[in-house]
Amino acid sequence: MIPTSTITPYALQNSIAAALQTSTALSTFCTGTLGTALTVYSGFDKKTPPPVTKLPWVAVALDNIDVDESYNALIYSYFIGASCQIANTQNTTAGYVAMAGVGNAYTFGTMLQQIVADALTANSGGWDLMRISSVEFDIDFPFVNIFFGVSAVVKES
Repeated sequence: MIPTSTITPYALQNSIAAALQTSTALSTFCTGTLGTALTVYSGFDKKTPPPVTKLPWVAVALDNIDVDESYNALIYSYFIGASCQIANTQNTTAGYVAMAGVGNAYTFGTMLQQIVADALTANSGGWDLMRISSVEFDIDFPFVNIFFGVSAVVKES
């Protein structure tokens, strides 16, 4: 028998998006370091991402729904995609060339991952964090695209 839940995939997606939108640390980082406010999307078309004018942005989209009949649980998996623009500033330090903007992109990606993980573990909304994947960075100066996945076990209602 397929389990059921009153928690819809869209409701959980919105909960993740809300955690990203209301993060003071993330907002401060985006405006202070990346130069503009963050745009958060709940749902998006992976083939047609938001325009450059919306950078930095982060989007949460349902990837798949799985059933684990042995645990009588639903598993909602989400794709988290983000993009930011960074300065191609190069500094030579100790004989190597360092690109400061890349470090900012790494910080942005790891902040996103931590906020999503916290949102799914600190919430008593009827779900638990099951898995969060590593953060992938696709650097194409001056843009950095960031991706990771997250899955949550939704308890039967």
